[in-house]
Amino acid sequence: MADIAREAGYARSAVYAAFPNRTAVLAALAERHAGLLLADMFGRASAAGEPRAQFQEILNALFAWVQDGPRLYWALIRLPDEGGPGLFDLLAGAIEAMLEPALRARGTDVELAAPGARAMMGSAIAAIEWWLRTDMAMPRPKLVGYLTDLAWNGGVGLPEGWMGVPTSPQ
Repeated sequence: MADIAREAGYARSAVYAAFPNRTAVLAALAERHAGLLLADMFGRASAAGEPRAQFQEILNALFAWVQDGPRLYWALIRLPDEGGPGLFDLLAGAIEAMLEPALRARGTDVELAAPGARAMMGSAIAAIEWWLRTDMAMPRPKLVGYLTDLAWNGGVGLPEGWMGVPTSPQ
């Protein structure tokens, strides 16, 4: 809390007056950054044009945010249970809210929105955490391009026989 107060330019007592503990500060930061990140993601996507490029820009915004603040990412992505939703839950919830009307318009079961949103976020988070653990071993544009291709094309984008299972009877 002392570090947070110092960084914000406040006395520690002022921070404690607004927030009862560190988890409450992190929850407020998660909400703030989720709003900023979603605005950036969808701002970039709206300028991108076609759906695949929009999807790539959403991923690019997320990875850029992580690249700019990996310590902030680790602090906000998942909060303790009593802390409320972390960044993962906030972003997945926003995606779910967008998926529901799109699924409804297609006549598809809207119950798919919740697991679908979490699957999308979960795969991005898994890749982000690998990227961070490897000191960002792959350039962001290359990684985002690959993930876009994989997500957009699904299994079609994987090399034949990648699991070591023959694709045709022998």
